Amino acid sequence: MIDFERGFGFYETVLRGIAAKQQVTSLNIANQSTPGYRTREVRFEETLQQALDSGTDPDSVQFESSVVGDLPLKADGNDVDLEREWMNMEGNRLQNEIFSRAAGSSLRSLMKAIRGS
Repeated sequence: MIDFERGFGFYETVLRGIAAKQQVTSLNIANQSTPGYRTREVRFEETLQQALDSGTDPDSVQFESSVVGDLPLKADGNDVDLEREWMNMEGNRLQNEIFSRAAGSSLRSLMKAIRGS
C-alpha cells in the first residue's frame, strides 16, 4: 500500500523549511542597520538530511535559526551583507518553486490514477 501521507508530508516539511529560511532572510534584511545584529540562518537542508538519515518522521522536523558567526563585522557590530541576503532570498524562491511544482505534479499523478485516466 502507498503511504500518501508520508509522501506529501515530505513536501510539506520541505516547504516549511524553505519558509523558515525565507523568514530568517527577511529578518536579516530588516535588521541590516541594527547595531550589534548578527546574521542568522536556517540550515534546512542539513536538518532535513539528518532527519531522513535517522528515520525521523518528516512532520516532526523543527527548523531553527542560528547565528552564522563567520561574517565580517561592520563598525557597529552588525554583520548583515545585503547582497548575500538577496542571493539567499532568490535561492529560497527557486527552491520553493521547484518543490511546489514537484508536489503539484505528484498530486496530479495521484488524481489521474484515482480517476483512471
